[in-house]
Amino acid sequence: MFLVRSAFWIALIIWLIPSDPAKQAQMYETASTAIHRAATFCDRNATVCESAENYWGIFKDKAAVGAHMLGNLINERLAPSPTPRVTDGSARRGGPPALERVQPASDTLRPSDRVPEWRSNARTQL
Repeated sequence: MFLVRSAFWIALIIWLIPSDPAKQAQMYETASTAIHRAATFCDRNATVCESAENYWGIFKDKAAVGAHMLGNLINERLAPSPTPRVTDGSARRGGPPALERVQPASDTLRPSDRVPEWRSNARTQL
């Protein structure tokens, strides 16, 4: 699909290029002038470029802080929690609580969760 889209846009650009040599020269001159004016914009508008440079520096600093915060957030979420938790069974019996290290979310089921619920063998008649 990428090749079809690329071929379409290249064909469109080629189709738009004029075939008359005088119009080709005019188009070349226009393109050269546009490129030259874009390249020398800061020479003609120094104050605009200075303020844009200041704003770009502020933007880069904010982006760096945001990326740092995002990295810290991801590291906090993916790192295993160092705090142990108390399991429910031993705390109810009155004994000392058994500590269990919290694991990442790869396997959150306890063995009691894996035991199927009781079902009677009696069939209900409809």
